[in-house]
Amino acid sequence: MYNRVGWGRYTHFPDDDDALRIFELFDAKRNKRFTKDYLRIGYFELTKNKIETQRQRHWHDYFNTGEVGPEAPEYIRKASSIIAYSNLTEEELNMARTLERAQAIYDADMYGSYIEGVAEGKAEGKAEGKAEGKAEGKAEGKAEGIELLAGLLREGLSVEEALKKALEAING
Repeated sequence: MYNRVGWGRYTHFPDDDDALRIFELFDAKRNKRFTKDYLRIGYFELTKNKIETQRQRHWHDYFNTGEVGPEAPEYIRKASSIIAYSNLTEEELNMARTLERAQAIYDADMYGSYIEGVAEGKAEGKAEGKAEGKAEGKAEGKAEGIELLAGLLREGLSVEEALKKALEAING
């Protein structure tokens, strides 16, 4: 991991074609290197084309052209947009902030509407379910009652006796 990466459009190390140099802290008196990776520094010479990895190639191309290639990783695209944003004029920044604020308000409104819609949908579904359940229950109850009455009448009971027994059965 690099603590800092520098780049330049001029050549600091003319003795080779390597575009990337990694520097570490070193104690020259004791001839010892500092072993913590987080204190390494990278220097990228954009005037050189000897690139070791595809990731370095994407950065090299971006820093030299200001454009991100279509196959560049997402983190380079994000870095590009951050750099572009930080280079806006005051007027452009104000416009961008206004647009961001408007988008945030719109997103919040849309989310609120979504939540309300879900709640309304649930309430409607419950009401429809209750109404449907009542209608089905009534129909089933009528059918069962008629079947019970018909059975009692077939047993030879009078209508009055059959109704009395059916009501007793229904009311428990």
